[in-house]
Amino acid sequence: MKTIKRGVWIAAGALLLIAAVLLIAASRAPRVLQSQYQAERWAGDGGGRFRQLACFLSPGAVLDREAVYTFRDKAARAVAAADTEEGADAVVSFCDAWSAAGSVKIAGPRGSFDAAALSVGGRFFDFHPMPLRSGGYLYESDLMHDRVVLDEQLAWMLFGAQDVAGMTVQIGEQEFLVAGVVAQPDDRFTRAVEVQTPTLYLDDENRALLGDAPALTYEVVLPDPVRGFARGIVDETFGKLGAVVECTGRFSFAASLSRLGHLGQTGVNTRASVTPSWENAAVVAENRVAFLRLGALACLLLPAAGAAVLLYRGVRAGKRSLRTGAQRAWSALLDRRDARYERRRKTK
Repeated sequence: MKTIKRGVWIAAGALLLIAAVLLIAASRAPRVLQSQYQAERWAGDGGGRFRQLACFLSPGAVLDREAVYTFRDKAARAVAAADTEEGADAVVSFCDAWSAAGSVKIAGPRGSFDAAALSVGGRFFDFHPMPLRSGGYLYESDLMHDRVVLDEQLAWMLFGAQDVAGMTVQIGEQEFLVAGVVAQPDDRFTRAVEVQTPTLYLDDENRALLGDAPALTYEVVLPDPVRGFARGIVDETFGKLGAVVECTGRFSFAASLSRLGHLGQTGVNTRASVTPSWENAAVVAENRVAFLRLGALACLLLPAAGAAVLLYRGVRAGKRSLRTGAQRAWSALLDRRDARYERRRKTK
């Protein structure tokens, strides 16, 4: 019997260790998806409460610079009216980015090639901080918009090198300067949903070079002094244009439990929208994290049952001890009473 009990305790300890490993893995795994943590980076050391949201636009939805500026003005006024610490600096208290996807033919010293292309606006490279191999990113504040960013695969195809910032490429009849070269995301989640293709990034001012490519995504980080504040602002404008996703908190324990409770609908997109690779990778990560936590919960069943049995036994033992102690105390009181009576009787 003692051998069996010892084996049970060893198994419970091993399961606790496995559960701890699974929970740590679940919390760390999605950190490779830098596109999901812009709210955290934007808050910095200030400790402000921000939420990151993304809208994946339906085909036919129109999102141009005028629409973006209109939304920025509305969001700034809403933030200022919320009576938060960020209200006084509402113009700079949030950041956003948008993109459209298509393809172009690009020419360089080593030939002409077809490449995937994203026209980007706002702080796109803040939301997607791909490692730089050379040069720098594109910024909305740039005075000139005749620059592009290449991924390292396309840079090798066009130039046979990565350190090519400042060199020129040609798209159609236009020449562009290479602002920088980036490494594309190469984490296991992205590899699960995308085969890397040569890609370039150009300013949204040049979206016409992508043909009829519509806007693909709009991403924003907003103050969220009260839960639902940021989501309400975004839903009001973008809820009718596509699917809105909250990136902040999507890998939390509560989100994983919710996902496990709706396994039948996992990954289902009920809106007609095109989902970019980084969102597909995030969905894969959500599923992975949810199943890691499910495994951890399963491993905790035996130790939890053992703890419940110990607690039950402890409560029962405590009750018996209290009952026995109470009986002994009562008996002692009775004995003292009888002894007093006996002394009085002898005295008389």
